[in-house]
Amino acid sequence: MVSLSEIPPLHREGVEAMKIQEWFSDLNETNIERTVNLIFASQYSKQRDLAPILVNELIKIVPLRSDLTALVQMLKLLKSRQAQTNAIGTIFSTIMMSSLALEIEYDIHGIVPYLFFLKKLITEKVIEIWDLVVQIKRFIRNKPNFQFLCFCYFAPEILVSDKEYYAELKANALKDKVTEPILTQYQEGWAGLEANNFKILKELTEFGFTKSSAEYLIATDNVKALDEYLKSNKLDFTYRIPENAFTPVQFIQWSPQVAEYAAFYGSVECVKLMLSRGANSTTLSAYAVAGGSQKMIDFVTKSGISFKGTLRLATYYRRIELYNYILPRIKKEQLAKEVNYAMVRAAESNDIRLFRQTLTDGGRINFYDENKESPLLIAAKKGNAELVKYILTFPNVKTDAANCWGKTAAELAPRTMEQLFAKK
Repeated sequence: MVSLSEIPPLHREGVEAMKIQEWFSDLNETNIERTVNLIFASQYSKQRDLAPILVNELIKIVPLRSDLTALVQMLKLLKSRQAQTNAIGTIFSTIMMSSLALEIEYDIHGIVPYLFFLKKLITEKVIEIWDLVVQIKRFIRNKPNFQFLCFCYFAPEILVSDKEYYAELKANALKDKVTEPILTQYQEGWAGLEANNFKILKELTEFGFTKSSAEYLIATDNVKALDEYLKSNKLDFTYRIPENAFTPVQFIQWSPQVAEYAAFYGSVECVKLMLSRGANSTTLSAYAVAGGSQKMIDFVTKSGISFKGTLRLATYYRRIELYNYILPRIKKEQLAKEVNYAMVRAAESNDIRLFRQTLTDGGRINFYDENKESPLLIAAKKGNAELVKYILTFPNVKTDAANCWGKTAAELAPRTMEQLFAKK
């Protein structure tokens, strides 16, 4: 262990970035008003040109949270007070533009969390559908996958607000064949999704699954309904939840077992029921940490399930309270490895505060993970400029080392960061 005074100090821009990251990483239902007050007291509520900086940090938290309620409610409160300063309105237009500009035509799971987020903002009237349509038109041309997903998420709202554009978008979304197999079934079965006032589609885009599914019962911890379901349906507890185009959180897109799925959503009662019927508990801690439910974390602790390998998940999902909770529960002989892997994941998720915390807990700046990626390599690849700038202040950092694909940090970094490596 070392103190913060023994590692290089943060530069001014890094301190500012860390402050914003903390606003959104630590956001929960108890501190929504406080966060809004901090934003209003900051320069970001007063200068329109600073909106992209704030929004860039805000949207990075979106794919890391299964429950966006606090974030959406914070933005709703922020909008209700936007008359206090003209610059606040720029934040909402920037959120729409930045979320859609992230689209990756062949990475369905990369864009879905942001469409899910925008859908919630429309539902809560934080943004208006006609404003979003203006942005959608900028990005969907020659992108059949992205076009179809936008149609799936926003068709009901577009139909109400602009029937002419709805007809145009529908024709194109069904005519231009998607290239990702996971979307094909929905495009071919559109009539079923559109039937009954989009009921099925609304459920898919809201939850990732329909309300009649076992997944919905598990995710909502409806243990009574699940018990009844199990009486008439045999459920193999090694069964893996299939990949789903509409699942809004990447961690559960990789086919978790049903008990793992329940642990991610914090469905303690469903987990208890499954364990009593023979489900495996070994990997529950990883899904509990990624999901972030304290109730599930407490259950894992009381059940004596190991937290081995989960410190890196706490850092990747930017949960400092869980990091501090897990750290003393790691065996001494495993601590150095766990902290080093956590440091690399903090560099990946661009959490400056947790990155510095791992350094004080013994992390090595030139540690390489299983892909031969160091904190510098992965931060550069992700375009995390302020973190790269900070890492380059370490006198012993290796800037010319390559990952397993032979790429150095300078080669992985976007062009906007070239000057950082030129100085080094």
